[in-house]
Amino acid sequence: MAPATLTIDELIAASAALDDRADGLLDRLARITARATEHGISVTVNLDGQLIGLDLTDAALRLAPTHLASEIHRLTLQASATALAEGITTLEPLAGDELLQLLVPPVPEPTPAPVEDFSAIESWAVPR
Repeated sequence: MAPATLTIDELIAASAALDDRADGLLDRLARITARATEHGISVTVNLDGQLIGLDLTDAALRLAPTHLASEIHRLTLQASATALAEGITTLEPLAGDELLQLLVPPVPEPTPAPVEDFSAIESWAVPR
C-alpha cells in the first residue's frame, strides 16, 4: 500500500512495526567487524572499512616494505568486502529489495556491435 493512501492509525502501526524490526539495528551495525589473514598478516576492519586491528608475525615483518604494504592493503580490501556483505545481510530484512536495488545497479542490455560495410574499395587499400 502506498503511504499516501494509509490512514493515520495505519501509519502509526507501520511505524511501530518498523521500530520493532529496527530495534538495536545501529548497535548491531556498529559491532560488525571482519578479519582477513594471510602470509602472517592479519587485519581487522569495521563496517566502514577502517583498519581497527593489525597483527604481524615475525615472518611478515621480514617482507620487503612495499610487499608488506601491498599485502596489508589487499587484505584490508578483502576484509572490508566481507564486513560490507555482513552489513547488507543485517540490513536486508529491514530494507528488503529496495536496498538491493540501490546497491546493485541493473545490468545494461548489451548493444550489438555495428556492422561494418566492407563492400566499398578504399583507394588507400589497393596497391598501385
